[in-house]
Amino acid sequence: MAYDGPNHAPLLARLRDMDHLDRRAFLAATATGAAAAALAGCSSGSLSASGRTAAAGSVSSAGASSPSTQTAVERTVGTAAAPTLDDWKQLASQIQGVVLLPGSTPYAQDKLLFNPEFDGARPQAVVRPKIASDVQRCVAFANEHGLQVTPRSGGHSYIGASAADGAMVIDLRDMAGVQASGSTVAVQAGANLYAVHALLAGRNRTIPTGTCPTVGASGLTLGGGLGTESRAHGLTCDRLQSVQLVLPDSRLVTATASSNSDLFWAARGGSSAIPGVVTSLGYGTYPTSNRGVFRASFPVGSATQVLEGWASWLAGASRDWWANVHLDLSAGSLRPSILGVCTAGHELVALSSLQRHIGARATSTSHFELGYLATVRYFGGGTTSARAPFTAGTDLVTTMSSAAAAAIVRGTLAAGHRSVSALVDPLDGAVHDVSARSGAFPWRSHQASIQWYAGGNDYAGARSWIAAAHAATRAVSAGGYVNYLESGVAGSRYFAGNTATLKSVHQKYDRTV
Repeated sequence: MAYDGPNHAPLLARLRDMDHLDRRAFLAATATGAAAAALAGCSSGSLSASGRTAAAGSVSSAGASSPSTQTAVERTVGTAAAPTLDDWKQLASQIQGVVLLPGSTPYAQDKLLFNPEFDGARPQAVVRPKIASDVQRCVAFANEHGLQVTPRSGGHSYIGASAADGAMVIDLRDMAGVQASGSTVAVQAGANLYAVHALLAGRNRTIPTGTCPTVGASGLTLGGGLGTESRAHGLTCDRLQSVQLVLPDSRLVTATASSNSDLFWAARGGSSAIPGVVTSLGYGTYPTSNRGVFRASFPVGSATQVLEGWASWLAGASRDWWANVHLDLSAGSLRPSILGVCTAGHELVALSSLQRHIGARATSTSHFELGYLATVRYFGGGTTSARAPFTAGTDLVTTMSSAAAAAIVRGTLAAGHRSVSALVDPLDGAVHDVSARSGAFPWRSHQASIQWYAGGNDYAGARSWIAAAHAATRAVSAGGYVNYLESGVAGSRYFAGNTATLKSVHQKYDRTV
């Protein structure tokens, strides 16, 4: 599983009620509309804007359709009429992209997210814009007709945020350009992580990101962006220089540190507080280098010792070194292991010092050197990722004390004979160089992020385990990482002391309320 995970994408969140962000508040919340009525006149087919017969349920200004995501806030807009088939057809004639409606194969394919759990979601329509003005027109259309807007970039949301029932999905994946110039790169909102790395690798440059290749760069950034380069180069959002977005009133604006600076502040980790649909982002890059990769597995029964030793090792390790702890539970046996990267040629040194701090001899080790892009592919499992069912949750610890380590182990073991994992990532190094108030990401003085992860489609059973894991770590948990969002959880758990400021930013720019 990716170490920074599935994209939860920028949610146009209802920050009027930030103390409780349940699934409906996130998925039904939209900057552009209230409860969406059933699509009028939609059946097994529709017409293209040019009058030619299009694929069933799709509408395109060019008469063509294509198979197919970022967010949403609930809002009532009076008596706005639900869009008719003619309304959708008119929208299609006004944009360069396509409109896909229920009843068609393109719609059925396009609405699918990474996690099959949300395959039953039924958006009212999926629109694939080509340019920023298309997004503006979509937002204006949603305002006119009282629709929810739920944008999509990568579609990896843990709660299925980019396929809300009854909403108009703005699928940004046709806006996926990546352009580098000097030490900067401009990334459209629909680009995925591997596309960004591949383009930059040709220039021997990069930005710090998570690892899953098909996660959307925009959603990852807006939630923070943890990954294997975080200790050396900070979060993805720490490299952000500009954000272009369509506000809820359909205006297109750009936010930087000096222009619309409060929006820029919110974009650096605020995620659900961004009041609009992001269309592009600009980043500062840094040079790449070859990397050393190392792995070590440790005996069953040593998980607490591994966690404490790993934390001790991090305290003195070079910032160019990174490692996380995997606690993998299967058939009741908990097996700890560590996966890391370091300066090329230092793999054995890193392994030796790590085992010394842990005080337990690894049962197996491996190490090798890779070029930078090959390292990206290694940690991402390739250049793409197949759809897969999963359930996950999040906790954060300020210090990996013996009590914290023991609590994480208890939380993992609470799954009994279920096969689950706890992935413990470092949250130190360059991440701590940035003040918790200089951007919306609040976890700047904490040591580790825990991702509770269960594969498979027993979603109810997995959530029961995650609830038990939360209970086991409650005394040591400071909150959660918003890119690992869970339903029914207070917003302050993800945004901590930045919650009130995020709410005020949303209210300032959302003029549709």
